Amino acid sequence: MEFHLNEVQSALKDSSIEVLRDICTPQRNLDMWSRGVAIDEDLWTSLASLGWFGVCVPERHGGLGLGAAELCLIAEQIGYVSAIGPIVPTLAAGAIIGSAPEGSSMAKLLELIAQGERRIAIYVKHDAPILGSMRNSAPQVNWLNDSATVSGTWPFMPWAESADTLLIPVLGPRGQDVIATIGSDSPGLSFQTLSNIDQGTRWSHVSLMNTEVSQGDWLEISGTRASDLNAISSAAEILGACRRCLDLSLEYAGVRSQFGKLIGTFQAVRHHCADMYVGIENASSVIAHAAAAVDAGLTTASSSAAVAAITAHQVGIKVWTNALQVHGGIGFTWECELHLCIKRIMALQGGMGSLDHHSEMLLKTNF
Repeated sequence: MEFHLNEVQSALKDSSIEVLRDICTPQRNLDMWSRGVAIDEDLWTSLASLGWFGVCVPERHGGLGLGAAELCLIAEQIGYVSAIGPIVPTLAAGAIIGSAPEGSSMAKLLELIAQGERRIAIYVKHDAPILGSMRNSAPQVNWLNDSATVSGTWPFMPWAESADTLLIPVLGPRGQDVIATIGSDSPGLSFQTLSNIDQGTRWSHVSLMNTEVSQGDWLEISGTRASDLNAISSAAEILGACRRCLDLSLEYAGVRSQFGKLIGTFQAVRHHCADMYVGIENASSVIAHAAAAVDAGLTTASSSAAVAAITAHQVGIKVWTNALQVHGGIGFTWECELHLCIKRIMALQGGMGSLDHHSEMLLKTNF
């Protein structure tokens, strides 16, 4: 099977490269890291003015009505420049909420997302280790007609404290999967901020205590769709960071001399770079296949998403370890851009679960 970008996708990729690489310079990112900036407001404003946040929002709600393939194109470039802010989950939310049945009360929220006026955090269950006193407890949902009160904890939710709206999957009144939309100002909502190796992202444990979710704040959507989109968009973001690791390694190998020769002439260095390139190209194909499966609504979409996540995990580790070898002692220093990419890869790998988790999900969807 071959994948080729169409005219719209090519234009979207080219514009995302131009905008993101112009704004998100390494020095600017490091400065925001130093100041503890949670969201790159200038970048957010620029993307909103270009209509990026409406990429996955249906056209009837002011968006472009595109899908997972286009989401991955942008996510890859976000990873390449280590952009700061809940850009990818907000983009994914357009596709998740936009798939709600006709007549959903989410029209206003979709319009605000398309305009860049709502920042979204999405909870996806995974097996990341539990830190501190917070424990993953089964949510308690008490239904009264079409409204409910929700209590529970949701650990390791990315961007929760930076979001205006949280999407949290729970069981509906008939035992079906539903997603609750929780406003950031909802009574009973609290956060436990977590440290993160990547200072350009934010994680929190989220707690709800008898938080009322009224009629119209529920989406009858399977949590599987949110999980699949999270897996492939995170994989695409890892892919972008890996591409930057390779580019930095090639650049460094072309200027660094040792024993009177450029290190790029050494066979070991060439092998490291070749291994990175092959892994990145393989991951690119796997992620493109997963995005196409999700867009086509195939029954194998979840399996493809799990394979994309597994591949991104494995390739991410191979790439950042090889890149460190090429850079030698300077690769992990603050001044070297490489550490931004490495930490973004590690954070994304932790956020979307372990290899064992995705392997188990793959087995469940096939047997």
